[in-house]
Amino acid sequence: MLSRPVGWAEAGLYATPMNEGLRFAGTVEIAGLSNKMNPRNIQHLNSKAHQMFALDEEHSSDWLGFRPTFPDSLPVIDHSPESNQILFAFGHQHIGLTLAGVTGRIIADLALGVTPDVDISAFSAKRFE
Repeated sequence: MLSRPVGWAEAGLYATPMNEGLRFAGTVEIAGLSNKMNPRNIQHLNSKAHQMFALDEEHSSDWLGFRPTFPDSLPVIDHSPESNQILFAFGHQHIGLTLAGVTGRIIADLALGVTPDVDISAFSAKRFE
């Protein structure tokens, strides 16, 4: 049905071809490690998958992966509050590889003492204090 991953931005999901069939993923839930999977997220993915592809069959399995995330969906890109010689670049909301180039450029600028071309104040390590 697909030869590559396809995203549906408005539905907040990706469909990815696998050997076993299609994998639909995309929801993010802010919850603790001991919390159970939210069935509404699975229902949303299932509903949108059927809408996207007019599927005849129901999904065959559920899966939940734990990934660290920040409540404001922004990464930390900043000097450490403890030392100006330590730079932080983490928390990219599951798209770290996508943002690696621009983050690397910002970190290189910070390491060289150059003001980055973009305003990084929203990415401050101190914003959660």
